[in-house]
Amino acid sequence: MIFNKEKETNSVIIFLHIPKTAGSTFNSLIEKQYENNYTMISPKYGEEKVADYFNAIGPKEKLEVVRGHFPFGVHKYLPQKNFTYITFLRDPIERVISAYYYMKSNPIHPYYYKMNQTSLYEFVSEKAFHWAVYNRQTCLLNGHGWNYDLDVAKENITKYFSVVGITERFNESIKLLNDSLGWNICNISKVNVNPNKPKKSEIANEVREVIKEKNQKDIELYQLATHLLDRKLKN
Repeated sequence: MIFNKEKETNSVIIFLHIPKTAGSTFNSLIEKQYENNYTMISPKYGEEKVADYFNAIGPKEKLEVVRGHFPFGVHKYLPQKNFTYITFLRDPIERVISAYYYMKSNPIHPYYYKMNQTSLYEFVSEKAFHWAVYNRQTCLLNGHGWNYDLDVAKENITKYFSVVGITERFNESIKLLNDSLGWNICNISKVNVNPNKPKKSEIANEVREVIKEKNQKDIELYQLATHLLDRKLKN
């Protein structure tokens, strides 16, 4: 969370951080944008319920930016009547591969030991990892628990999001965010990048096909977001 030190706010920017979409890099850029006259609290990454989290942070009248891993709908917990969402979507196959190698290489991740005993094919195939593999972007943008209604997700990003960035087009997305929000983000440096993650082309076709089959909704949502980005960049 980012709070204005001096005054109450009448509008809030909500960054819905979908895991493994370059959100850590984007968070570092947000912090540079708000480094003066603002108080920062780390983004929400915990397992607590969203409502409990927002109740615990205390008065919210000075909130400028809300950010973290949460589903669409957190505006319901804020006193500000004006709000806009922003997020990044990533090629769904790339996102799933990245999620696996992130958990496998991060010793503090709760699934670190499990991933080091699990192959990528097992990860994408077994029901136990459904939450991380199956249409995760559609689910978070749906905003209704573990719901995968693609039409709702499409409506949400079209109606409530100023910008839906594309990870593979990060610099173009930042330009659009600067133009849309009056920001001045520059000097982009990537963070939380795993040098050991193989390229998508290096992953067995069998694995890629399983991921593709389980992410048809995310693929369609990603295509819509790409179209929206192209349209806004032209305007």
